[in-house]
Amino acid sequence: RMGSRHDWWLALIITTSMRTGTPLLAHWPLMGLSGVGMPPKDADDGCCKACCGQWLVVTLYWIWAGYVSCVSPWHMFEESRPGCAFRKSKLPVNDSGVQVLVYGLSKTGTTSISKAIHDLGFDHAYHSEDLSLHVWSPLADLFWLRPENGGRRAGMAHSVYMFFGRSIEQCNLASSNDTRVLESLRAEELAASLAGCRVDAVTFDGMERLFWPVYDVSPAAKVLILDWRTFTEREASSAKFYWLMMNVHGYCFNLFAGLLGAPWVLAVNGLDRLFGSEMYNFLVQGGPPLAMFTAGNEVIRDLYMAVLRPRRIGSHMFAGLKETVRTREEYDDFYKIPYERIPSERRMSWD
Repeated sequence: RMGSRHDWWLALIITTSMRTGTPLLAHWPLMGLSGVGMPPKDADDGCCKACCGQWLVVTLYWIWAGYVSCVSPWHMFEESRPGCAFRKSKLPVNDSGVQVLVYGLSKTGTTSISKAIHDLGFDHAYHSEDLSLHVWSPLADLFWLRPENGGRRAGMAHSVYMFFGRSIEQCNLASSNDTRVLESLRAEELAASLAGCRVDAVTFDGMERLFWPVYDVSPAAKVLILDWRTFTEREASSAKFYWLMMNVHGYCFNLFAGLLGAPWVLAVNGLDRLFGSEMYNFLVQGGPPLAMFTAGNEVIRDLYMAVLRPRRIGSHMFAGLKETVRTREEYDDFYKIPYERIPSERRMSWD
């Protein structure tokens, strides 16, 4: 019965349930209208049981996928490989080696400027996704592995299902996990991790509260200030982008949920070794940046990132590091700060 109208209606009902945050059974009128779980008039008992069984299996699958997205039970397999965050560096203590920092909110050209910096020869020009993947997530794990903080790596900071039917402000307040990590983080730890990954430049899109801690351990860094957009222009761009991001983020999770439901990362690790250990080298070397990571086996890369991305990147998107600007006054104040704190010879306004 795959591909029948019942299957399409069932997919619609599940999507509606997730987006509205209501139980599946709350949509029984829609189920009755569609005939989902209901046998045709000429059906026998076997067909009825098959329909109901299919509905039950799919429902249990979504419940399991949601649970797995929160607790991330397979991380011991995906984290078994060494990364760059704790690699020894020859740089002085409290010197990250970062050469360029970008001060700006999301939707002010952060992705474009990150790619442009990379094109200028800065091989490890990190966007916030790269910063989270290679540097921040390992540092957060180190915090949560301490006995007084639970003694285990943190799973997802929140369920992916929180993205459905919620505003960006509600998502920003979903968790304060990373705020706790930042409050306890020593400057030399942050500098050492950045230096270990040989980070050349950083754009803090969605992790803006890390800017000043990184600035303080980057004495040679120049700062590009992305203040070219007005508050109204950014609000309009953000409204379009966040609506798309919330839905795509949720639907992509549903698409790859099968990879989270079982320890498939073991198979992906095996395939990676078989085809030249591309992902192993990627994690050890801390790059290239994800936006520039196009070489090698695309299938293995996409499968590995589908497993790695939810915990190392997705769980930190709304865990306390994003700067939320709601009014024009807050927007103006945000961009006044670098002109007050950063010497003129170390900053440049980008238009």
